Amino acid sequence: MLRASCEESGIAIDLSCIVDDTAKCDVEHAALLLAFADSVLATGPDAEPTLENVRAQLVANLGEARMFRAAGVVANFQMMNRALDVLGAQFGREVSPSVVELAAVLDMQVPSHWGNH
Repeated sequence: MLRASCEESGIAIDLSCIVDDTAKCDVEHAALLLAFADSVLATGPDAEPTLENVRAQLVANLGEARMFRAAGVVANFQMMNRALDVLGAQFGREVSPSVVELAAVLDMQVPSHWGNH
């Protein structure tokens, strides 16, 4: 969805910016938004103070309404991930080369239950 949104909006993005903060990304406040997404999903004793800090930075830089919008986007993605995992969703008989390529960019493995690849 991020890739499609950037393409539609004419925003240059190297999706490796998700895992490499030196990669080119023209998304405004990308580092802060990534930190927010990471902190929302973090667990452990240090998670809550980090989330509060990043949330405050978002409000200071983007305003409260945009912080809530960012939280909604993170929540929606997480809801979709959990729903698909619970259902054991599969992509089909074959995973597209672009998905395999994206997994490599993100230094991830395509799950075996997603089909042949």
